[in-house]
Amino acid sequence: MKGRALMQLFIQRLSNRTIKSLISIAACVVLCRALHLPPGFAVITTCLALEATSLDAVRNGAVRLGSALVGVSFALFFYYSLGAHPFWYLFAISVLLLGTMQLQVNKRTLIASISLFAMMPTMFDQHIDDYSVRVMSSMIGIMISTVVNIFVLPNNFMPELKKRHDRLFQELKALPSLYVNGKHPYAREKNRTRLLKSVQEFERMATLQRKQWQLRPPEKSEMRKLLYFSHQQRQVRTLVLDLSQRAGAKTAPYLIQFAANVPKHLHKLSKDERGQVIQWLLRKESTIPPAYLNDYHLIMRTLFLLERTAVFSKQSAERRQAG
Repeated sequence: MKGRALMQLFIQRLSNRTIKSLISIAACVVLCRALHLPPGFAVITTCLALEATSLDAVRNGAVRLGSALVGVSFALFFYYSLGAHPFWYLFAISVLLLGTMQLQVNKRTLIASISLFAMMPTMFDQHIDDYSVRVMSSMIGIMISTVVNIFVLPNNFMPELKKRHDRLFQELKALPSLYVNGKHPYAREKNRTRLLKSVQEFERMATLQRKQWQLRPPEKSEMRKLLYFSHQQRQVRTLVLDLSQRAGAKTAPYLIQFAANVPKHLHKLSKDERGQVIQWLLRKESTIPPAYLNDYHLIMRTLFLLERTAVFSKQSAERRQAG
């Protein structure tokens, strides 16, 4: 089921990007034909300029235009200086790559290199005219890609963020039992690494979603949902790091083992039953041996996280039904 869900998500992303690319290419060709410009540079530039968020598209538009100017300027300079022998194409690109690396402007490298390599073989006469035509064509590609990024199928990461949040909390249910019952250190480390990577990927996508919202403000409910998800993910990160510090060498008392297995079955209980179990465990704190108080507190933190998630999910479902 997980593999099928990931495949559907991949197809959805691929479809959105494919549709954006096709629309951008078609618009570039139509506009360039109307202006009597060769569409090649516009098509190349617009395919490279599609971004994950609308804000990135706007911010990087000027960078990409500058990259195209740098690339065709290098082509013009090396053509006048060294001629059009194929060996000089490699030499010109090598100089361009070394220059961008030295100046630490790697964002400009790709489009500048492609612009240089695409222009040099086509330069024969009227070089200044060729230069102007390619600059105008690149500008058209950058402008069209920016418009498409903003208005055509703008990326929305919230459905995937919710899936990642739910999947992470499914794995979190088994985490206390894994550590408290003294599983093999390799298994614990593998589990910890996977969960932390999931949290990092969630944070990366949440950052992209916030950037997307800077140009298109979201509904307040969506903003609250992302704030809640981000807070929960930070809590999970802290919990996993704290759990990983437990050696787990000794067999825990029965009460601790019982409590560690509660999170796996919490979703089967009603709200009142969950409250009764949590309250019962809270009353048992005075009976926990001092050596296992840290384990007890980590388990209770896990239960509170899962309970809060269950309440939030129920409230969200009720709001959707009411709306």
